[in-house]
Parts: sequence; C-alpha cells; structure tokens
Amino acid sequence: ETLRRLGRLLEPGGGFHAALMVDGIFPELAAVRRQVAPLKPSRICLPDVSEVVAAFAVAGLKVNETFEELPQARYASAATFLKSLNAQGVTGSSAGAGALLNRTELARLVAEYDRRFASPAGGVVVTYRVLYVRAGKEST
Repeated sequence: ETLRRLGRLLEPGGGFHAALMVDGIFPELAAVRRQVAPLKPSRICLPDVSEVVAAFAVAGLKVNETFEELPQARYASAATFLKSLNAQGVTGSSAGAGALLNRTELARLVAEYDRRFASPAGGVVVTYRVLYVRAGKEST
C-alpha cells in the first residue's frame, strides 16, 4: 500500500531511491535461535528481493536498478544487539512471530551468539541484508 501511495505521488518521469531490509537479515541470530530453541522457530519474515520488485511493479513503478549489500556491524555483545533491536521496536512478540523464548533459552541464545560470532576486534558481528532500489514512474 505504501508503494502505491508513493506511485500516485510521483510525477511522470519522477523517481526515488529506497533501502529496504529483506529476508536473510541477521543470519547469525537465526542460526543461534535454531540451535537453542529448534521447536520455537521465528516466524517473523521480511520480503525477499523478488517480492519487493513485484510490489514496485504492482504500484505502477518501474525498477531501474537493484543492488544487494550484506553490511556487517559490531556490537559490544549479543545482549547489546538485542537491546538495540528492542529499542527500535523490533521484538519477538508481534503477531505471527512464533513462540517467545523463555529466560533460560534467551540466556543460552546470548551466550551462544557471543561465543560463535565473536569479532576479532571485540564484541560480536551482526550481518544485515539490504536491498537498494532505484525506481521511477514512466513518463506519459
């Protein structure tokens, strides 16, 4: 719906750039969660690249270029990373997110993440998956 509104706002020949987080973000977190709580998979999912491109087309926008990037960030610890997600409003409690981890599972997840994904520079590594899109409304 948001893309449709943007499409209506753009003048013919107009364009815009977007950066979107897509499916496959935080692979380290997903791997550790599968290990720690295999019966409690996360059901939060972001669209994949093909879904994003299709949504632009449905909105009447032409995708001129896409580019994917896997930037990495470093946090002091897994707990710090999870707290930063929570501060942004990203939680495991949204509708359809699956079963929440209990305190024991969460403590195991943090400890395992810290162990498996320690950065040589200190802290832990977190990988994002970002899709950059350059799109526009064709001239009439």
